[in-house]
Amino acid sequence: MINAILHHRGATATLDLSQHWSESLSVLQERLFFVLPEELRLFKRNEGGLTIKLESDNDFGKALIKLLSSKDTLKDAYTLVDTVANQRTEIKEELESYVLYGQYSTKEELYADILKMKKSFAPFIESYYCPLSFALEDKSGEYNSIACDNVLEYRDKINEALKKEQSPNIDLAKYLGEDIGLGNKLYYSVWNITEKEGELYGRIDCYVTEELTDTEKEKLREKILGQNSDGFGEGFEQRPIKMESGNLYVSFYNTLASINGKFLLSYNDCEQIRELYNGFSVLDFSRKHVMVQRYEAGKEFKELLISNYDLYERERNKPRQLSLFSEQRNFDYEKILKECIISCKVKR
Repeated sequence: MINAILHHRGATATLDLSQHWSESLSVLQERLFFVLPEELRLFKRNEGGLTIKLESDNDFGKALIKLLSSKDTLKDAYTLVDTVANQRTEIKEELESYVLYGQYSTKEELYADILKMKKSFAPFIESYYCPLSFALEDKSGEYNSIACDNVLEYRDKINEALKKEQSPNIDLAKYLGEDIGLGNKLYYSVWNITEKEGELYGRIDCYVTEELTDTEKEKLREKILGQNSDGFGEGFEQRPIKMESGNLYVSFYNTLASINGKFLLSYNDCEQIRELYNGFSVLDFSRKHVMVQRYEAGKEFKELLISNYDLYERERNKPRQLSLFSEQRNFDYEKILKECIISCKVKR
């Protein structure tokens, strides 16, 4: 559809942009020199005198070329061609007519319209949440973990990095749906972050053409967990997000799910947290909000204890005094544990 003609010191290389850009690296290295496509600007002289010209033998390709400018790179041209070529039939047909009639002036306008069309074909949304972990590499190269409530100011930068990582030509919905029998039901998926009660969480929005069954929802959840640990999430957590204090790394993978030992986690009680840690042992209770007692005496807040082991194990295994005159007592271990927590005081 579109070819890139590269000239450098009398040598010429022609690249077919319908092929994956990685296949062209060997051509560049063999005929010109090794350089990454994202380092080469279109329609201008690059470092070393290399120039790039785009050509097409059909009207549609020529119309696409008009959406690119000298600010764009050879990688951007690859992405544009690949994005259009890999759309579903119903979107591609509309897209081609809009491009030919000059409805878009930039590639960004085209990408925005593709997203709009995808959402119109899939009116139902299934949202999945996951805990995040953060690490900051300071300027000395030292890594330190950061609590979720200390990164709120970085929310926009993280979402910006996520948007950049999810290139328009990457169909994450296809990766999620093709192996679990959803077929064309799953139309579009996007990774982002959201704030809940002062902390940041990962949110994966899945746009589907019809409501999913409980079985399909569970399969999709498991597939998303796989992407968080070994797919998209693994790639993203290796991309540094530049901050004034250093490089921030964000992971969507819940390492607690694969820990070999025991863990005990404390969280504010809310529906979202309960969904995130469904399947773990959970104890809910209320306790005094010590930070506001001066202004609101007696105020309490709800809290959760979450673990990967039986929270009542220690209490259940305690020796009990036997009675010769009564039947075996049935102990309310949950009540006992809550009373122990509430009555617990810090020794000074």
